[in-house]
Amino acid sequence: MALDITILIPARDAAATIERCVRSLLDQDTAQIILIDDFSSDDTVARAQSIAGSLLKVVSPAEHINVPHARNAGLEAVKTRYGIWCDADDCYLPGRVQRLYHRLQNEDIDFISDAQELYDGKTGEKLRNLPIPAFIQSNRDKARLFERNYLPGIGHIAFDVELARKVGYDAEQFGGDDSDFVFRLIAAGARMGVCHEIGYRMYAYPGSDSRNIARQKKMVARALQKHDYTFVQSLYQAAGFSDRVTHWGLTSMAIFREDHQAALDFLESASPSDCDENQILEPDGPYPLPEGWRRSFTRGTLYLLLAEPTLAITHLEKCLSCHQSADTHNNLGLAYAQQGETARAKQHFEKALTLFPGYIDALTNLAPNSRPAVTTHPLRLQPSRSDY
Repeated sequence: MALDITILIPARDAAATIERCVRSLLDQDTAQIILIDDFSSDDTVARAQSIAGSLLKVVSPAEHINVPHARNAGLEAVKTRYGIWCDADDCYLPGRVQRLYHRLQNEDIDFISDAQELYDGKTGEKLRNLPIPAFIQSNRDKARLFERNYLPGIGHIAFDVELARKVGYDAEQFGGDDSDFVFRLIAAGARMGVCHEIGYRMYAYPGSDSRNIARQKKMVARALQKHDYTFVQSLYQAAGFSDRVTHWGLTSMAIFREDHQAALDFLESASPSDCDENQILEPDGPYPLPEGWRRSFTRGTLYLLLAEPTLAITHLEKCLSCHQSADTHNNLGLAYAQQGETARAKQHFEKALTLFPGYIDALTNLAPNSRPAVTTHPLRLQPSRSDY
């Protein structure tokens, strides 16, 4: 018996991967698969229909704008109580829909995300598993998403359709639309669930939208600017997080919003000058590093963003005295570049690349006539699709 849930696939010119995708969905007991064809110029639709037959329904938005506009068209076509997203170049693993559907039905939640596995899109080689982080275990932890997207696939959630329609996707979000949608779900009172079993296979491609880091930062900033600090603080407080963990979250949020002075103010409460610099505030948290390093990196980076290189250098050099990291060397190089010390700056960018080969910001900063690439948040320590 088919479950009361619909799989939705936004697609535009996805002929190369759509058959693999749809084939992985056929044994999921879903009521329907909706392909949201966003005016493809290739045979995406025909290929999908050849695999799914009558199980597949094809809809299209009124015009081609972007992915969130297409997602809204898909939501309007759903007849079931629940929906679940799949990208046209990815796959489901057996049992995913059944597992998330039963969680939605039997628990007090409105949307749920699961662990995933990451494959290289070009070679088909498995890269790594993407687990749910240890510090995100239940609905109480949804506040942490305003710090940074820690879910392996925030755009692949299963959800209550009625609530999703009320919230909708913002067609002005040209990137970061999946995070924006979840932020606004939470603001509307949605309850979050997480599933630690791997149910989704994500394929990574170098030229994908998610690798356009500058645009993603800009769009995440736009999404976060819709939410007051006081609202996000209330989420932390309701969940019982300490004042310092709460203010670290607000610091991260303010940095994304490019609200640098507010970030410095929050940092005073997150990591006061009299706290133990060797303390690891959250051993299972996103940055299990000594407070001295976190404070110095964050303060130095903020001074860099405020074009105060002397202060930035003071704090970033202090970082290196306790922990060598690629992100510190990158930002320190930019601080020296602001002072006109180009040779010294180059040494730090090169050191960053020895510590983290392929580091996009350092490569950008070494390129001639490039725009400075600041790593605003420390490089991720937990497995993810992106090291940023």
